[in-house]
Amino acid sequence: MQRQIKQSSVILCLAFLCAIILIGFLYYLSTQMFQAADTSELKEEKPDTVILVSDAIADQSWGSHAHHSRLRVEEKFGIKAELFSGLVTETLREYRTVKEADNGRDLIIGHGREYTEVFNDIAASYPETKFVSLQGTPEHDNQAVYTYNNLEAEVQALLAGSIKSETKKIGVLSKEGDWKRHEEVETILQELCDETEVIHRTVESRNNKEEALQVLDELLAEGADVIYSRGNTFNRYVIEQAQVQDFYIIGFITDQAYLAEEQMITSVLIDVPKIYEYILEDYLSRDGLGSGVYDLTNQEGRNISSTGDLGPMFTDTDKEELAEKLQDFPDKQ
Repeated sequence: MQRQIKQSSVILCLAFLCAIILIGFLYYLSTQMFQAADTSELKEEKPDTVILVSDAIADQSWGSHAHHSRLRVEEKFGIKAELFSGLVTETLREYRTVKEADNGRDLIIGHGREYTEVFNDIAASYPETKFVSLQGTPEHDNQAVYTYNNLEAEVQALLAGSIKSETKKIGVLSKEGDWKRHEEVETILQELCDETEVIHRTVESRNNKEEALQVLDELLAEGADVIYSRGNTFNRYVIEQAQVQDFYIIGFITDQAYLAEEQMITSVLIDVPKIYEYILEDYLSRDGLGSGVYDLTNQEGRNISSTGDLGPMFTDTDKEELAEKLQDFPDKQ
Protein backbone atom coordinates (compact mmCIF):
# COMPACT_ATOMS: atom_id res chain seq x y z
CA MET A 1 0.00 0.00 0.00
CA GLN A 2 2.75 2.42 0.95
CA ARG A 3 4.61 1.43 -2.19
CA GLN A 4 1.59 2.30 -4.34
CA ILE A 5 1.21 5.65 -2.60
CA LYS A 6 4.88 6.36 -3.15
CA GLN A 7 4.61 5.48 -6.85
CA SER A 8 1.54 7.69 -7.21
CA SER A 9 3.39 10.59 -5.59
CA VAL A 10 6.30 10.16 -7.96
CA ILE A 11 3.96 10.04 -10.94
CA LEU A 12 2.16 13.18 -9.77
CA CYS A 13 5.44 15.01 -9.28
CA LEU A 14 6.66 14.00 -12.71
CA ALA A 15 3.36 15.03 -14.26
CA PHE A 16 3.48 18.37 -12.47
CA LEU A 17 7.07 18.93 -13.59
CA CYS A 18 6.19 18.04 -17.19
CA ALA A 19 3.25 20.43 -17.05
CA ILE A 20 5.51 23.25 -15.85
CA ILE A 21 8.03 22.50 -18.60
CA LEU A 22 5.26 22.39 -21.21
CA ILE A 23 3.74 25.67 -20.03
CA GLY A 24 7.17 27.31 -20.04
CA PHE A 25 7.87 26.03 -23.53
CA LEU A 26 4.53 27.27 -24.83
CA TYR A 27 5.12 30.66 -23.21
CA TYR A 28 8.54 30.88 -24.87
CA LEU A 29 7.04 30.05 -28.26
CA SER A 30 4.29 32.62 -27.83
CA THR A 31 6.74 35.40 -26.91
CA GLN A 32 8.88 34.58 -29.92
CA MET A 33 5.84 34.71 -32.16
CA PHE A 34 4.77 38.08 -30.74
CA GLN A 35 8.28 39.47 -31.11
CA ALA A 36 8.39 38.33 -34.72
CA ALA A 37 4.99 39.88 -35.32
CA ASP A 38 6.09 43.14 -33.72
CA THR A 39 9.25 43.24 -35.84
CA SER A 40 7.28 42.55 -38.98
CA GLU A 41 4.77 45.23 -38.08
CA LEU A 42 7.54 47.76 -37.44
CA LYS A 43 9.07 47.08 -40.84
CA GLU A 44 5.71 47.51 -42.50
CA GLU A 45 5.23 50.82 -40.69
CA LYS A 46 8.36 52.38 -42.20
CA PRO A 47 6.91 54.90 -44.62
CA ASP A 48 7.75 55.11 -48.29
CA THR A 49 9.03 58.68 -48.12
CA VAL A 50 9.88 61.36 -50.65
CA ILE A 51 11.30 64.85 -50.08
CA LEU A 52 10.59 67.66 -52.55
CA VAL A 53 13.01 70.59 -52.78
CA SER A 54 12.65 73.74 -54.86
CA ASP A 55 16.29 74.74 -55.23
CA ALA A 56 19.48 72.86 -56.01
CA ILE A 57 21.46 70.81 -53.51
CA ALA A 58 24.45 73.12 -53.13
CA ASP A 59 26.67 74.20 -50.25
CA GLN A 60 24.94 76.65 -47.89
CA SER A 61 21.70 76.43 -49.89
CA TRP A 62 18.29 75.73 -48.37
CA GLY A 63 18.23 72.55 -50.42
CA SER A 64 21.43 71.31 -48.77
CA HIS A 65 19.55 71.16 -45.47
CA ALA A 66 17.00 68.83 -47.06
CA HIS A 67 19.87 66.57 -48.15
CA HIS A 68 21.34 66.47 -44.63
CA SER A 69 17.87 65.88 -43.18
CA ARG A 70 17.36 62.96 -45.52
CA LEU A 71 20.62 61.37 -44.39
CA ARG A 72 19.68 61.92 -40.74
CA VAL A 73 16.29 60.19 -40.91
CA GLU A 74 17.55 57.36 -43.10
CA GLU A 75 20.20 56.56 -40.51
CA LYS A 76 18.03 57.03 -37.43
CA PHE A 77 14.82 55.35 -38.60
CA GLY A 78 16.13 52.88 -41.15
CA ILE A 79 13.92 54.24 -43.90
CA LYS A 80 14.70 54.98 -47.52
CA ALA A 81 13.80 58.54 -48.53
CA GLU A 82 14.02 59.69 -52.13
CA LEU A 83 14.79 63.36 -52.80
CA PHE A 84 13.81 65.45 -55.83
CA SER A 85 15.45 68.87 -56.13
CA GLY A 86 15.40 71.73 -58.62
CA LEU A 87 11.60 72.10 -58.57
CA VAL A 88 11.95 75.81 -59.24
CA THR A 89 8.47 76.51 -60.61
CA GLU A 90 4.98 75.88 -59.29
CA THR A 91 4.28 73.68 -62.32
CA LEU A 92 7.25 71.44 -61.52
CA ARG A 93 6.25 71.23 -57.87
CA GLU A 94 2.68 70.27 -58.72
CA TYR A 95 3.80 67.72 -61.32
CA ARG A 96 6.22 65.98 -58.98
CA THR A 97 3.76 65.98 -56.07
CA VAL A 98 1.01 64.38 -58.16
CA LYS A 99 3.43 61.86 -59.67
CA GLU A 100 4.73 60.73 -56.28
CA ALA A 101 1.22 60.56 -54.83
CA ASP A 102 0.15 58.46 -57.83
CA ASN A 103 3.10 56.19 -57.09
CA GLY A 104 1.55 55.44 -53.71
CA ARG A 105 4.01 57.22 -51.45
CA ASP A 106 3.13 57.06 -47.76
CA LEU A 107 4.77 60.34 -46.80
CA ILE A 108 5.53 63.36 -49.00
CA ILE A 109 7.56 66.14 -47.38
CA GLY A 110 7.77 69.56 -49.01
CA HIS A 111 10.93 71.39 -48.00
CA GLY A 112 9.49 74.87 -47.58
CA ARG A 113 6.44 77.07 -47.29
CA GLU A 114 5.78 76.98 -51.04
CA TYR A 115 4.70 73.34 -50.81
CA THR A 116 1.89 74.08 -48.39
CA GLU A 117 -0.18 75.71 -51.12
CA VAL A 118 0.62 72.87 -53.53
CA PHE A 119 -0.47 70.30 -50.96
CA ASN A 120 -3.60 72.32 -50.17
CA ASP A 121 -4.65 71.83 -53.79
CA ILE A 122 -3.70 68.16 -54.09
CA ALA A 123 -3.89 66.39 -50.71
CA ALA A 124 -7.65 65.81 -50.69
CA SER A 125 -7.34 63.61 -53.79
CA TYR A 126 -4.92 61.24 -52.03
CA PRO A 127 -6.36 60.51 -48.57
CA GLU A 128 -3.98 57.57 -47.97
CA THR A 129 -0.88 59.78 -48.32
CA LYS A 130 0.42 62.10 -45.62
CA PHE A 131 1.58 65.51 -46.86
CA VAL A 132 3.94 67.52 -44.65
CA SER A 133 5.54 70.91 -45.30
CA LEU A 134 7.63 73.41 -43.36
CA GLN A 135 5.68 76.58 -42.49
CA GLY A 136 2.28 77.65 -43.80
CA THR A 137 -1.36 76.78 -43.10
CA PRO A 138 -2.66 73.29 -44.03
CA GLU A 139 -6.27 72.63 -45.05
CA HIS A 140 -6.82 68.85 -45.08
CA ASP A 141 -6.94 65.95 -42.62
CA ASN A 142 -3.99 64.19 -44.28
CA GLN A 143 -1.86 67.32 -44.25
CA ALA A 144 0.44 68.73 -41.56
CA VAL A 145 2.76 71.71 -41.28
CA TYR A 146 5.76 71.99 -38.97
CA THR A 147 6.59 75.52 -37.87
CA TYR A 148 9.37 76.82 -35.68
CA ASN A 149 9.86 79.91 -33.58
CA ASN A 150 13.07 81.90 -34.13
CA LEU A 151 11.93 84.86 -32.05
CA GLU A 152 14.26 84.43 -29.09
CA ALA A 153 17.31 83.60 -31.20
CA GLU A 154 16.71 86.51 -33.55
CA VAL A 155 16.24 89.01 -30.73
CA GLN A 156 19.46 87.80 -29.10
CA ALA A 157 21.39 88.01 -32.37
CA LEU A 158 20.12 91.47 -33.30
CA LEU A 159 20.70 92.73 -29.77
CA ALA A 160 24.29 91.49 -30.01
CA GLY A 161 24.55 93.28 -33.33
CA SER A 162 23.30 96.52 -31.81
CA ILE A 163 26.11 96.44 -29.24
CA LYS A 164 28.77 96.33 -31.96
CA SER A 165 27.01 98.74 -34.33
CA GLU A 166 28.45 102.24 -34.45
CA THR A 167 25.52 103.67 -36.41
CA LYS A 168 22.91 101.73 -34.38
CA LYS A 169 21.36 100.64 -37.66
CA ILE A 170 20.93 96.94 -38.42
CA GLY A 171 20.01 95.93 -41.96
CA VAL A 172 17.97 92.77 -42.51
CA LEU A 173 17.89 91.14 -45.92
CA SER A 174 15.25 88.44 -46.46
CA LYS A 175 13.19 86.79 -49.17
CA GLU A 176 9.83 88.45 -49.65
CA GLY A 177 7.25 86.96 -47.28
CA ASP A 178 9.74 84.81 -45.34
CA TRP A 179 10.25 86.89 -42.19
CA LYS A 180 6.78 86.57 -40.72
CA ARG A 181 7.60 87.81 -37.22
CA HIS A 182 9.77 90.77 -38.14
CA GLU A 183 7.43 93.32 -36.55
CA GLU A 184 7.45 91.40 -33.26
CA VAL A 185 11.24 91.09 -33.30
CA GLU A 186 11.65 94.79 -34.08
CA THR A 187 9.24 95.80 -31.31
CA ILE A 188 11.04 93.74 -28.66
CA LEU A 189 14.43 94.98 -29.83
CA GLN A 190 13.20 98.57 -29.62
CA GLU A 191 12.07 98.00 -26.04
CA LEU A 192 15.38 96.43 -25.06
CA CYS A 193 17.58 98.86 -26.96
CA ASP A 194 15.59 101.90 -28.02
CA GLU A 195 18.44 103.60 -29.88
CA THR A 196 18.69 100.75 -32.42
CA GLU A 197 16.91 100.94 -35.78
CA VAL A 198 16.14 97.89 -37.92
CA ILE A 199 16.04 98.47 -41.69
CA HIS A 200 14.28 95.55 -43.37
CA ARG A 201 14.53 95.00 -47.12
CA THR A 202 13.40 92.02 -49.20
CA VAL A 203 14.27 90.27 -52.45
CA GLU A 204 12.09 88.08 -54.65
CA SER A 205 14.41 85.06 -54.77
CA ARG A 206 16.91 83.32 -52.52
CA ASN A 207 18.97 82.43 -55.57
CA ASN A 208 19.42 85.81 -57.27
CA LYS A 209 22.92 87.01 -56.41
CA GLU A 210 22.67 90.32 -58.28
CA GLU A 211 19.38 91.30 -56.66
CA ALA A 212 20.67 90.44 -53.18
CA LEU A 213 23.86 92.46 -53.62
CA GLN A 214 21.92 95.42 -54.98
CA VAL A 215 19.66 95.47 -51.92
CA LEU A 216 22.73 95.01 -49.71
CA ASP A 217 24.24 98.16 -51.21
CA GLU A 218 21.01 100.02 -50.45
CA LEU A 219 21.11 98.91 -46.81
CA LEU A 220 24.73 100.01 -46.47
CA ALA A 221 23.91 103.34 -48.13
CA GLU A 222 21.20 103.89 -45.50
CA GLY A 223 23.81 103.55 -42.78
CA ALA A 224 23.51 99.92 -41.68
CA ASP A 225 26.83 98.56 -40.46
CA VAL A 226 25.48 95.18 -39.26
CA ILE A 227 23.62 92.97 -41.76
CA TYR A 228 21.40 90.04 -40.83
CA SER A 229 21.18 87.99 -44.02
CA ARG A 230 18.28 85.50 -44.04
CA GLY A 231 18.75 84.17 -47.54
CA ASN A 232 20.36 80.73 -47.43
CA THR A 233 21.77 80.73 -50.94
CA PHE A 234 22.63 84.42 -51.22
CA ASN A 235 24.17 84.47 -47.74
CA ARG A 236 27.55 83.42 -49.09
CA TYR A 237 27.68 86.46 -51.38
CA VAL A 238 26.67 88.84 -48.60
CA ILE A 239 29.32 87.32 -46.34
CA GLU A 240 31.95 87.77 -49.05
CA GLN A 241 31.03 91.45 -49.24
CA ALA A 242 31.29 91.75 -45.46
CA GLN A 243 34.95 90.84 -45.79
CA VAL A 244 35.51 93.15 -48.75
CA GLN A 245 33.62 96.19 -47.40
CA ASP A 246 34.33 95.51 -43.70
CA PHE A 247 30.92 95.41 -42.05
CA TYR A 248 29.53 92.99 -39.48
CA ILE A 249 27.24 90.11 -40.41
CA ILE A 250 24.76 87.80 -38.66
CA GLY A 251 24.57 84.31 -40.16
CA PHE A 252 21.48 82.21 -40.74
CA ILE A 253 20.45 78.56 -40.19
CA THR A 254 23.97 77.15 -39.74
CA ASP A 255 26.95 78.52 -37.83
CA GLN A 256 28.64 80.51 -40.59
CA ALA A 257 31.52 81.91 -38.54
CA TYR A 258 34.00 79.80 -40.50
CA LEU A 259 33.19 81.85 -43.61
CA ALA A 260 34.18 85.19 -42.08
CA GLU A 261 35.22 84.86 -38.46
CA GLU A 262 36.29 88.48 -38.01
CA GLN A 263 32.98 89.84 -39.36
CA MET A 264 30.52 87.30 -37.93
CA ILE A 265 28.65 88.64 -34.89
CA THR A 266 26.84 85.31 -34.38
CA SER A 267 24.43 83.09 -36.31
CA VAL A 268 20.74 82.33 -35.87
CA LEU A 269 20.75 78.54 -35.88
CA ILE A 270 17.91 76.30 -37.06
CA ASP A 271 18.38 72.54 -36.69
CA VAL A 272 16.52 71.56 -39.86
CA PRO A 273 17.38 67.83 -39.69
CA LYS A 274 15.82 67.79 -36.22
CA ILE A 275 12.53 68.93 -37.75
CA TYR A 276 12.61 65.90 -40.02
CA GLU A 277 13.32 63.69 -37.02
CA TYR A 278 10.19 65.02 -35.33
CA ILE A 279 8.15 64.38 -38.48
CA LEU A 280 9.22 60.73 -38.58
CA GLU A 281 8.85 60.31 -34.82
CA ASP A 282 5.28 61.56 -35.03
CA TYR A 283 4.52 59.42 -38.07
CA LEU A 284 5.82 56.27 -36.36
CA SER A 285 4.28 57.05 -32.97
CA ARG A 286 1.39 55.07 -31.49
CA ASP A 287 -1.10 57.78 -32.47
CA GLY A 288 0.50 58.44 -35.85
CA LEU A 289 0.96 61.75 -37.62
CA GLY A 290 -2.04 63.97 -37.17
CA SER A 291 -3.18 66.97 -39.15
CA GLY A 292 -2.82 70.70 -38.63
CA VAL A 293 0.12 72.73 -37.39
CA TYR A 294 2.92 71.27 -35.26
CA ASP A 295 4.49 74.27 -33.55
CA LEU A 296 8.02 73.38 -32.46
CA THR A 297 8.38 75.64 -29.44
CA ASN A 298 10.23 75.65 -26.16
CA GLN A 299 6.99 74.86 -24.37
CA GLU A 300 6.76 71.52 -26.14
CA GLY A 301 10.42 70.76 -25.52
CA ARG A 302 11.01 70.79 -29.24
CA ASN A 303 12.74 74.08 -29.84
CA ILE A 304 15.11 73.82 -32.79
CA SER A 305 16.41 77.40 -32.86
CA SER A 306 19.33 78.96 -30.98
CA THR A 307 22.28 81.29 -31.53
CA GLY A 308 25.90 80.47 -32.23
CA ASP A 309 28.90 81.68 -30.29
CA LEU A 310 29.69 85.37 -30.24
CA GLY A 311 32.46 86.51 -32.54
CA PRO A 312 35.98 87.55 -31.49
CA MET A 313 35.04 91.24 -31.67
CA PHE A 314 33.12 90.92 -28.36
CA THR A 315 34.98 91.99 -25.24
CA ASP A 316 34.08 90.84 -21.75
CA THR A 317 32.40 94.21 -21.25
CA ASP A 318 30.30 93.67 -24.40
CA LYS A 319 29.23 90.25 -23.17
CA GLU A 320 28.24 91.63 -19.78
CA GLU A 321 26.18 94.36 -21.46
CA LEU A 322 24.43 91.79 -23.66
CA ALA A 323 23.67 89.52 -20.70
CA GLU A 324 22.27 92.45 -18.74
CA LYS A 325 19.95 93.51 -21.56
CA LEU A 326 18.79 89.94 -22.13
CA GLN A 327 17.64 89.69 -18.52
CA ASP A 328 14.61 91.78 -19.48
CA PHE A 329 13.85 89.73 -22.59
CA PRO A 330 11.44 87.14 -21.08
CA ASP A 331 9.21 90.00 -19.89
CA LYS A 332 8.92 91.31 -23.45
CA GLN A 333 7.63 88.08 -25.05
